[in-house]
Amino acid sequence: MAIVLGSGCFEKPANLTNRTADAATDGAGAADAPAALCDVPFSPMVPLRLGELDGAATGEPTITGDGLDLYWMLQTSGSNYEIHHADRAAVGNSFTTRGRFTPAPIEATDQDPSISADGDLLVYRGQPGAAPKAYFLTRTAGTWSTPALLPGLEAEVVSSLDLSPDGLTLYFNNGSNNLRRATSASRGAPFVVDPTGLGANFSFAAVSADGREVYYASSGGISRVLRPDTAFGWQMSSMTQVLTEGFDPELSPDGESLYVANGIGISVATRDCP
Repeated sequence: MAIVLGSGCFEKPANLTNRTADAATDGAGAADAPAALCDVPFSPMVPLRLGELDGAATGEPTITGDGLDLYWMLQTSGSNYEIHHADRAAVGNSFTTRGRFTPAPIEATDQDPSISADGDLLVYRGQPGAAPKAYFLTRTAGTWSTPALLPGLEAEVVSSLDLSPDGLTLYFNNGSNNLRRATSASRGAPFVVDPTGLGANFSFAAVSADGREVYYASSGGISRVLRPDTAFGWQMSSMTQVLTEGFDPELSPDGESLYVANGIGISVATRDCP
C-alpha cells in the first residue's frame, strides 16, 4: 500500500477491510484460519498537522476507519479536559476543521474518546460524580445524540477506553488498572462485562480488530504483546517495543497505522503488512 505525501505528513489511504478478520467463512461455511500476525516494523513517527493546536497538551487520539475524522483529549487548563475533533477531505491532507466536540457537554473531566470505524458511535470517560464512568453518543444522519451512560457499564469505574472498529467490543481499565473487555450483541444493546480480566498494567491499551495484538504505553515508548487466539491470554514473552516515544496508542482498523500522543501533539507511524 503506497504512502501518501501531503501537507507535511505521511499516511496510508484508509482500508476498512481488516486483513486478519477472524470468524470469516469460506464458501463451504467452514471457519477460515486467522491470518498470520504482521511483524513488519512501524515507520518513524510523523506529526499530524493540527494547526493552532500543535503544541497544546493533547492525548488519547482516536480516528475513524476512513482516516478523515480525528478525536482526542485536550487539556485546557490545570486538570480540566475536553474532547476535541478535527476533520479533513482526504488522507494525507491537513486537518482543516478543528475545535471542541460540541455534542459532548462542557465537562472538565471528559477524556478517553474512542470512535467506531464508521464514525457513528463515540464512547468516552466522564466524571460528573465521584468516579469516572463510560458515556456514549450515537450519530444518525449526521446528528449526534445526547450523551448517556453506556448501558451495562453503569457500575464500572473506567479509564483508557478502546472501542473495536465494529463498535461491539469495549476494552477498558478498571479501578485496579486491570484490562477488561465488554461486548454487545448489536448496536444499541447493553454491554456485558467479561468477568475474566485480560491482564494488568496495560496502560492506555489499544487492541487490534482481531483481538490478538495489544499496544500500550510502557517505559520509554509503546510496546506490543501478542496472543495466538482470543481464547488464550496475552503472552508476555512476546512483548516487543515498537516505538521509543509517545503514549496513548490508537491502532487503525486495518492494523497499519499507529497514532500516538506525546503530550504536545499527535503523530502517526505506519507499516505495510503482507
